[in-house]
Amino acid sequence: MRNLQATVSCVACHGLFFPASLPIHEKTCFRKNAFVNVSCPVCKTLVRSGHFHNHVASCNLAAPLPPVVRPAVPKPKSAAGPIGLPEADGRIKCRKCKRSFAPDRVEKHQSVCQERERTTHNQFHHTEPAPLARHPTTTAWRPPTRDNLQKKRPSVKSTGQVLRPMTMPPVDMKPRKIQAAPYDMILRDRSNQRGFASGGIGLSNATSAGNPLSRRPY
Repeated sequence: MRNLQATVSCVACHGLFFPASLPIHEKTCFRKNAFVNVSCPVCKTLVRSGHFHNHVASCNLAAPLPPVVRPAVPKPKSAAGPIGLPEADGRIKCRKCKRSFAPDRVEKHQSVCQERERTTHNQFHHTEPAPLARHPTTTAWRPPTRDNLQKKRPSVKSTGQVLRPMTMPPVDMKPRKIQAAPYDMILRDRSNQRGFASGGIGLSNATSAGNPLSRRPY
């Protein structure tokens, strides 16, 4: 078993290591956990673990190094925002959901968490409500009036038609051919004319059915 009394705790991840292997571990651990505040053993000031070895190598009590000032870079709208201070166990809380993460993961998580919150806010405040359904309105049936019929009837202006005067069909002016009478009627008329011309009724047309005196009494 490892002797706990001979081990030293890492200031970044709080792991237990032997004094001989701690410097080797700190080079890798400080690179991963670059946002942990570590006390400098020379000037006793707090520096970020990512700059710890550079600070210790050039630290001087008489002339302390000025803090590194980086040019301000404009962050996009979906940036993760400022990262909080580490807790006792070395983890950092997310400013949105208050969950704790390792220093090398908190920045990525906070950017995703902030983007999710912005999307939910836009969907809630910018969603248009659905239009309400309208029921068809029904009215009682009424018989059509004269005014309504005249309105529905297409006018000459709306249809574009041209009214023309009414014309009668042509009349046939040719004389019609008179049909001749039957032959028996012609004979009967001639016999009657002879009787009247001789001064009496002619009885020669005995076969004529139209002569009432065709038969003599016996």
